[in-house]
Amino acid sequence: MNTPSKSELRTLMEKHNGSCVSMFLPTQRTGMETQKAQLSLRNHIREAEHRLFLDNLSSRQVEEFLEPIQALLDDEQFWLDPGDGLALFRSPDLFRYYRWPFHLKEQIIVTDHFYLKPLLPALANDERFYILALSQKENAGAGRASNNIGEVVPAAYYGRVESLFIAIDQELWGIFNPITSALHVHSVARYRDDDLLDVAATQTLLHNGSVYVVEHTKVPGGGPLAAVFRY
Repeated sequence: MNTPSKSELRTLMEKHNGSCVSMFLPTQRTGMETQKAQLSLRNHIREAEHRLFLDNLSSRQVEEFLEPIQALLDDEQFWLDPGDGLALFRSPDLFRYYRWPFHLKEQIIVTDHFYLKPLLPALANDERFYILALSQKENAGAGRASNNIGEVVPAAYYGRVESLFIAIDQELWGIFNPITSALHVHSVARYRDDDLLDVAATQTLLHNGSVYVVEHTKVPGGGPLAAVFRY
């Protein structure tokens, strides 16, 4: 397993120019399962091509963008020990991949930032995750609490969230405009939608808050997320 360092995690969280592709797929250590993982990666590449064309990239730009991911398909050494899950991140200025010690849901997200929520359960038990978050306190008595997505996402973006709980087994698709603070939640994912739980978690961490990743039944107060505000 190779998990991101503190500096790598922060780099992935920060804003990048252009499209950001996040790919997740389950992998196994046996030959037959490895072939299935390679096929899944091929399918992810095809889907990424389609979505990048929607972002108005030319054929040449799409080919160059996906070249380092495509190269992994022919890298025999890479597939000798793929772990149990594979996460790949690609933007015009960055390419990273991580072998994960547990199953990852097969998923591809293309938006203007990387999608990191699937990795948070492992990182939440990693000391480096808490160094990045800085605060270990669950100080529930220190500030006002809320389960309102319309309050929590803007508060996370502006650094007002001290502690955040998000449901790892749920997704909440929509769009948040940080300029106007307008937030729209959609029942199903649309083009360029974000998982607002991922947005809230990423912004909380970037502003040195604490994030706790749990099953939805364990989120305080019910719902997909809950936050304690700094002020």
